[in-house]
Amino acid sequence: MFMSATVGGGATVTVLLAMVAGAYAPFAYPLFRIAKQTRDCGDDAWFAWIPVLNVILMCRVAGVSGWTALVLLLSWIPIFGLLISLVYTLVLWVKIGQRFDRTGLAVLAALLPVIGAWVFAFTIRPEPAY
Repeated sequence: MFMSATVGGGATVTVLLAMVAGAYAPFAYPLFRIAKQTRDCGDDAWFAWIPVLNVILMCRVAGVSGWTALVLLLSWIPIFGLLISLVYTLVLWVKIGQRFDRTGLAVLAALLPVIGAWVFAFTIRPEPAY
């Protein structure tokens, strides 16, 4: 009896992990692709697949210090934290858009994260190597 409960629990966890990974991938892949297009963050593009490192990668692509990612930790504070993190995410996307001369698409990526980020990721060109 205990054996079947353990097997069922393991299957449930596996299904839940698969669902989380499936929900996370549409957000991570555009950031991965955008980072690959940069000359300074391309080697660290895999950070996009790890939940905390992806924020640091986004800061690096935007050209701000990775330490400013701590601002996004304020999202755990009720009401004000969520507002701060939403505004800061918009600022990061605008800075990323300025880097690729696509500010309008970057704002779209911030406001409609999945659709806008995918459009942005597939319309930018790689930065030229100096």
